Amino acid sequence: MYASKADQTAYSKAYYKAHKDRWAAYQEANRDRILGQRQAYRQAHKTEIAERWKAYHRAHAGERAAYREAHIEETYWGHIKRKYGLTQFGFQRTLERQRYACARCFGGLGEKTPHVDHDHDTGRVRGILCPPCNRKVHNVREIALTTAYLNAVSSTIDHYAEVEAPQNVSVPS
Repeated sequence: MYASKADQTAYSKAYYKAHKDRWAAYQEANRDRILGQRQAYRQAHKTEIAERWKAYHRAHAGERAAYREAHIEETYWGHIKRKYGLTQFGFQRTLERQRYACARCFGGLGEKTPHVDHDHDTGRVRGILCPPCNRKVHNVREIALTTAYLNAVSSTIDHYAEVEAPQNVSVPS
């Protein structure tokens, strides 16, 4: 049918491009109708779709856990960036400013992961806390120390969320 494998490949590529262009033009011309059909299908098959998603996630739970475990650093810093707007470099700068001590009790941060303390109203990062102090910030019994800490950081801690590390400086992990 074709003179050579190259002719068949060239024909396939040309056919695919033409088909792709026709399909894109069809979608553009019928955008509202297609979206309406998709929405109607999803509404009519809501429970079936939900069950498929649940089954998929149950079947692939081990893969997701393995990925998170293999990419723990990226996952952690992605979470810090999304939740607090704080880059890894900004986190390190804040720790340096606090002399690698808890911003509230001035003790060591310990072996556990330090916590980012932030204002829940504004989202502004106030400092890095050790796990016990993070729990105590909202504890009524610790109100005096917490009040002093919150007053002190409201005027002194600078937020480095948007600052990126210079290319020639290495930041210790």
